[in-house]
Amino acid sequence: MTGKKGWVLLLLMTLFLCTACQKPVDADEVFYVEPETGEADENSYEEDGTAAGSENVCINLPAAPKMLMLNDHLYVDTGETDSMPGCGNLDFAVECVIAEGEIPTENGQVNFQAQTGYTEGYGGQYSWRQNRVELPIEGNWHIFAYNENNLEGISMTVLDNTDTWVKVAFTGDRAEEVYFGDDYLLERLDEETGEWSWVPIVFEGDWGYNDIAYRIPQGEAAEWETQFQWLYGRLPAGTYRIVKEVGIFTDGQSRYEKYWYSAVFEV
Repeated sequence: MTGKKGWVLLLLMTLFLCTACQKPVDADEVFYVEPETGEADENSYEEDGTAAGSENVCINLPAAPKMLMLNDHLYVDTGETDSMPGCGNLDFAVECVIAEGEIPTENGQVNFQAQTGYTEGYGGQYSWRQNRVELPIEGNWHIFAYNENNLEGISMTVLDNTDTWVKVAFTGDRAEEVYFGDDYLLERLDEETGEWSWVPIVFEGDWGYNDIAYRIPQGEAAEWETQFQWLYGRLPAGTYRIVKEVGIFTDGQSRYEKYWYSAVFEV
């Protein structure tokens, strides 16, 4: 890369017009990359702040997600909302608001302002999924989750389905053993609101799942299927997703850590 070295981007003037963007942005919100390599070079810049010898490629850094620490779990905003939360009672309280962009480290901390004129001490409710909670933000209930679709090296997809049956595949690329069982949950998308809700259970009486564990082999796929008509009935046309738990043993096999995976399918 040619050209003399100049000031690094963070020391530039606060307002800077990037020619490749549609509007001016703050200097601390952008960085420059090489068009061919896609790599940023923090050591070589022209005096005007552009990367030497490269085009001006302006990239807006993503905003830090809203997060909550609760029961020693770090919950992250899923981007989903719920217009029909549970009862009017709150299940937990928010104790402290830390700076936006920071990561909560203590239970009861959040890193966002919930509403205009926000005061600490408000709270939220547990959701129908074990790993989810809901918090009111500017009049809407936002869904937060931990350990959701984020176990490194593990993915789940729907291979095939009908209105009474679904088949999924787990693929794994982890050295330690990963397990899943026969339990699952079905949710349906409301096309008008864009919200997900659980599919009502039609079975009357006591029911349960087989207490069994299946292993996801490293570098291979583990397929699983179920007939769900007995539990949910025949599904009407629409967009659905199946939710399943996977888990790994941590801390020298003394603790079983759960993760929740979902995959969408159409009927």
